[in-house]
Amino acid sequence: MRYPLIKNAVCCLCLIVFLTSCTNKYPDGVLKALKKARENKSELVEVLEHYSKNPADSLKYKAALFLIENMQYHSFREPIKEYEGAFECNAPTMHPIKSSRFCERQAST
Repeated sequence: MRYPLIKNAVCCLCLIVFLTSCTNKYPDGVLKALKKARENKSELVEVLEHYSKNPADSLKYKAALFLIENMQYHSFREPIKEYEGAFECNAPTMHPIKSSRFCERQAST
């Protein structure tokens, strides 16, 4: 009767170890941001690894996690060609932003 009890305890222990080892190293938001980072992913992981090594840097590590997680909402795209002249047109007059075509039409009238 003792052996089935020990066998069950060992199986439960193995199951617990297996389930706890399947957790992600970083929070889900950070994983999403790393996926979107593409070529910068290695640099971001390097920052996280650097701050995770030293317990004195735990606040810096949390700050890095926060910044990387929120990077996914801030990205750079090439400017739209249609609006390239909009800021030059309206800078002196402080009017709402208008397209460069509007500036050309306004100058011709």
